[in-house]
Amino acid sequence: MTTLEKAKSHLVGFWWISLFGIITGFVLVGVWEYRIILPKAGTSSRFSSSLLVVTIVLWVVFYVAGEKTRAKVDGAKNY
Repeated sequence: MTTLEKAKSHLVGFWWISLFGIITGFVLVGVWEYRIILPKAGTSSRFSSSLLVVTIVLWVVFYVAGEKTRAKVDGAKNY
C-alpha cells in the first residue's frame, strides 16, 4: 500500500467512527427527550416517539441499501 492509500484508509475509518458517534448521539438525545416528555402523555410524546422510530428505521434502511449495493460491485470499486 502506498502512503496515500494508507492515509485514505485511516480517514475512511475515522469517518465511520464519527458517523456512528453522531448517529448514536442523535438517538441518545431523542430517547432522553422522550423520557422527559413521556410523563406529560400528550400529542408531543407520540410525535417524538414516532419521529425517533422513523429516524432509526431510515438509518437502518440506508445502511442495508448501501451494503446491498456494495455487494453488487466487484473489488476496489465498492469503496
